[in-house]
Amino acid sequence: MVLVFSSLGIIFSVWELIARPFAHNYNKGLAYFSLNTWLKASRELLEFLIIAYASFYLVILSLIAVQFVFRYSTLFKPHWAKKFGGFGVVVWMVYSLFSGAVYGGSLYYFCSPDAFTDEYMEYVPENVWILNYRFQRHNL
Repeated sequence: MVLVFSSLGIIFSVWELIARPFAHNYNKGLAYFSLNTWLKASRELLEFLIIAYASFYLVILSLIAVQFVFRYSTLFKPHWAKKFGGFGVVVWMVYSLFSGAVYGGSLYYFCSPDAFTDEYMEYVPENVWILNYRFQRHNL
């Protein structure tokens, strides 16, 4: 599990360099987009890259939870630790991958851009983002 965790961490870091995700919440809206300019890819590919990035994030988070359960069971319930060996490794990996797939699927389904959200978020960059960045620059 430790090798899988470290491998996923490396893949996650490389994926972040490619996807370059950025998230911004404003009242009832969520703007989750890519700052990637060098790839010159289509919007669909960038959406896929962002969703895969978020899925990798949750897979890593669930692997941390599995590691916690494993270490807890090793210390306090040693007979439970047998569930993490052999076929148990496959079960825990499938659990982590399934949770990432559910998160990525729900992100794609519920956070896809549509006319309502485009209209709602239309004035946000002008009134919120730019003002926030100017405000931060003056404080530096």
